[in-house]
Amino acid sequence: MISIILVSAGLLLTFYGTVGLLRAKNTAQKLHFLGVSDTIGSVLIFTGIAINWYEVLAKIIMVSLITLITGPLISHIIARSIIQKEDRK
Repeated sequence: MISIILVSAGLLLTFYGTVGLLRAKNTAQKLHFLGVSDTIGSVLIFTGIAINWYEVLAKIIMVSLITLITGPLISHIIARSIIQKEDRK
């Protein structure tokens, strides 16, 4: 039951990010919607899967950690490149 709740919450956050992507006006807002919702949504989905498939728990933990580190990092790098591109104009 807990795994279903976690996976559903992760899917809901991912869906929220996709709707935000379609509704946002500029690239920075789109990036903000996707960066936050996809990172947390993915980790919730991974956690829900880990509850049922404990034999691959180590792999799921590693993927979750990589997602938690690289998701915000990539969003930050893209946002900085957008700001620097706008400053050059």
